[in-house]
Amino acid sequence: EKKSLGDNLSKEERKALQEMRSWKTTVIRPYDKGVGFIIDDIDNYKSRILKEINNPAIYTPVTNTETVISEINNRIQNWVHKYSEEIPFRLQAWMVDNEADFGYFYMNYKAHKPEKGYPGRMITSGCGTP
Repeated sequence: EKKSLGDNLSKEERKALQEMRSWKTTVIRPYDKGVGFIIDDIDNYKSRILKEINNPAIYTPVTNTETVISEINNRIQNWVHKYSEEIPFRLQAWMVDNEADFGYFYMNYKAHKPEKGYPGRMITSGCGTP
């Protein structure tokens, strides 16, 4: 049985946190490198991300996601089959995920570069991806 450690926030902090969660026009993100948090206008946040992901020198648009994921999964399955003698079965099962989907994209601001307008560090989560 787990012991409850109690709340590590004061009542005022908990109330402020609940209020901040209700804000629909802002985004709260950690600064890059874990040095704090920033509160930004959600439209500014989205436009900075869109500027990045719409750069054809960095990203390629995908129109048929189901086909692309299926192709990636097939390549992984073929590779796992090719090396099935060397790869333990449990690892094989973990590597082949027929429920895989694309990751998600988000941005953390670089607090250590205020002179450059707090540029963003783009991050793609690979959790659940092929």
